[in-house]
Amino acid sequence: MIYVAVALFVVGELGNLYTHLVLRSLRSSGGTERGIPQGVGFGLVTCPNYLFETVAWVGMWLMSFSLSTGVFVIPAVAQMAVWAKKKEARYRKEFGAKYQKKTFAMLPGVV
Repeated sequence: MIYVAVALFVVGELGNLYTHLVLRSLRSSGGTERGIPQGVGFGLVTCPNYLFETVAWVGMWLMSFSLSTGVFVIPAVAQMAVWAKKKEARYRKEFGAKYQKKTFAMLPGVV
């Protein structure tokens, strides 16, 4: 179980890093324009950074299996889901027909 937990944590953190690098590359240096993000995870959900963050925290919870970590993860994931839904709406408003609406904002099959 510990190997699965560590794998989830590592995959989650590396995915989160990748997502943030993609998001950072959307603007030119000093620019304010915004692009539509594409790449690993972006075809599945609007906010793969929140998806990968959730995967990492689930891995951390499985490693520790502590009640306090579990209690932290639930509201943290719920808050990220709220942010993801707002970002989906903002993308649709900002990019219009150019932005392909996603079925899920954060967790495939759930949110």
